[in-house]
Amino acid sequence: MPLLNSNRFQLHKTVAAVSLIILLLGLTGAFQPVAAQESQTARPAQSALSDPLAPPRPDPLRVAFDPALWPFSFKNNSSYSGFEHELWHKLANNMGVEYEMIPMPFEQIINALEQEEIDVAIAVIPVTPARQARVAFSLPYYRTGLTGLCRQPDPDEPSPKPQPAPPARNKSQKPKKTSPDKFDTFSGKTVGVQRNSAAETFARENFKESRLVVYDYKEEMFFGLLAHNIDIVFAELSLLEAYLNVTKNPELTLCGPVYKKHNLAIALPKDSTNLKDLNRSLQALRQTDEFKDMCLKWFGVVPSFTRQ
Repeated sequence: MPLLNSNRFQLHKTVAAVSLIILLLGLTGAFQPVAAQESQTARPAQSALSDPLAPPRPDPLRVAFDPALWPFSFKNNSSYSGFEHELWHKLANNMGVEYEMIPMPFEQIINALEQEEIDVAIAVIPVTPARQARVAFSLPYYRTGLTGLCRQPDPDEPSPKPQPAPPARNKSQKPKKTSPDKFDTFSGKTVGVQRNSAAETFARENFKESRLVVYDYKEEMFFGLLAHNIDIVFAELSLLEAYLNVTKNPELTLCGPVYKKHNLAIALPKDSTNLKDLNRSLQALRQTDEFKDMCLKWFGVVPSFTRQ
């Protein structure tokens, strides 16, 4: 009996040892896949976006615009629209940059660029030497100036009486050199201008033989022309082109020379690192049919520097 009990005891020890080994092997095998799974889950945390040694993601560009400059920029219901909004969206996509649009009155924009409160401004900004001394400019995206919009001549209106011929000149007298007055189109006419505009300043300085009527809003100015309250609207060429393009009014036409021709360009701080990429993107876009179609959509014409 003692021998039998000893054999049973040895058997129980052997079974217990084998069971323990099997249990340990099973536990080891069960934990191995979990460990691998935890390692894979942790890998995204080591990506470049969260790597403290990786360069930080750049902040979105702060882009200022003036929403009171139809058709370049204006509020359309609850959002903003216009030629400049479409243009900047395409340029930013080509450059691969994110941005936020910031509405800002035109008179505050140059100072905000100098203080680097904004990174970019696209707001119908004429390129002038005075502004070039303060900020950097991109290549131009539109060319404009100041000119007139008037009614087509009425075919039923009698033609002006012919002027009498000048008296015969003595052969010994030298002829006087004369040239037509470059302001003849506006001389003796009632001319409408918008208050505090470049057109008003120019007209006051040069249209000495005209009667000026100053309007607060461009819509009132155009209505005054249609109502025969004024003879000519004097304003930015781009504005008049857009108005003709939208109204398709056959009774109206551009009239007079284009004064103070100037380019419109995107403005940036003087030391901006975005200027090179912006110019590269703008130069490429200006040569495409896509850009020409944008100009035709908003103005009905294509800027001279893109015409073939």
